[in-house]
Amino acid sequence: MGHPRRPGSHRWLALPALLLLGCPPPPPVARPYPPPTAQALLARLDQQAARLGVLRSDSKVDYRGQGGERVKVSMAFLSRPPDHLRVEVSSPLAGAVASLASDGRDFQLLDTRNGRFLGGPASACNLARLLQVALAPADVVAVLGGSAPRLAEVARIEAGWDGEGGGREVLTLHAPDGATETLRFDAREQRWDLLQAELRAPGGEVVWRIDHADFQADGSAAGGGLRLPGRSEVAQPARGADAKVRFRSREAGGEAADALFHLAPPAGLAVETVGCP
Repeated sequence: MGHPRRPGSHRWLALPALLLLGCPPPPPVARPYPPPTAQALLARLDQQAARLGVLRSDSKVDYRGQGGERVKVSMAFLSRPPDHLRVEVSSPLAGAVASLASDGRDFQLLDTRNGRFLGGPASACNLARLLQVALAPADVVAVLGGSAPRLAEVARIEAGWDGEGGGREVLTLHAPDGATETLRFDAREQRWDLLQAELRAPGGEVVWRIDHADFQADGSAAGGGLRLPGRSEVAQPARGADAKVRFRSREAGGEAADALFHLAPPAGLAVETVGCP
């Protein structure tokens, strides 16, 4: 003969099921202000880029290695618009791992771990030898500044609204060849931080997707109130590549001499000229 069930005990039995169901997501919200123009949203990105200048970023990067395994390293970025880039890579166990420099036209890569020095055009696939994701130097500079690459030629623009997640302004840029780029801006308090950008080829496949999160205002005099993300992620599904960046510190402003965006090979190390298929 079983023990009698205590009054109300059935409520405790149902509790795990309720926890599994979770809370329903908040309902979509209506736009709480007059619709901005597409030009105003794009100008927000242009103004951010124009004010950014030299940016020094210390970060942790988690990316998918060539064998499919996850690799975690420290990366220090130095960027100067529109396309100058310097990257120093290190790991806790191996110390300095690699250095990359680009002036937007040429690139050099010192692979300290494997004793190689590569040089060639500053193309997206050459930068992917270190960063894994294939982006041109100007595109990397844009991502570091909380923005995204933009279509070189736009035939028309669609503006819309997404009421999820507190509200998103949505722009879809259409290229003459059928490619599209979709930009999603944070509508809360009309911040218009770029939360996501996605480029699709004319056939509809995703070329790249960029997500930014944890925006904060740079309160320094040099930063001038710039809003920069605390985390950024770049994914290229067709290549099976992605890079997740968590910024530990950012410093905007100052100068960066041209010499910083060029590497010379160490004595005794031959230069391997590389290109892309």
